[in-house]
Amino acid sequence: MSLSAAQVQPTVEEHLRGLFRKYRAVEVVIIADSSGAVLLEVTAPGAFPLRAGRQLCATFAVAAEQSAKLSLGDCRSALLFFGTHLVLQFVDTPLQITVVAQNAGAQGNAGLLYSFMEAMLLSPVIKALRSEVLKEMDLAVP
Repeated sequence: MSLSAAQVQPTVEEHLRGLFRKYRAVEVVIIADSSGAVLLEVTAPGAFPLRAGRQLCATFAVAAEQSAKLSLGDCRSALLFFGTHLVLQFVDTPLQITVVAQNAGAQGNAGLLYSFMEAMLLSPVIKALRSEVLKEMDLAVP
């Protein structure tokens, strides 16, 4: 018996909240489909929601598509440095995941974000979400 997307979502949120406790610098995780449409946004306790989250996801989807058109190869991830935050965006087809972390003091670093990404990708919960989104995409194809 497979889970529906609505059944998978609370489990994904619980899993991410557990990761927030381990990776304290991580503030926001946004999971979108391959076109950049946001499926789920989870904010760590005490963190502010990301105002530009939807725009970041849509822009990354376009940038990844354009890099492929320029024969630069597949765009698997992008790491962005801002004054007070680091943003890691990566593709786990059909999902596009954005992770935002503090970059204050020694809390935020690129290695932490890539470690968080690996923990997410190995999670059975994320694998279930990925397969559910793939199923829904297959149903949408005429």
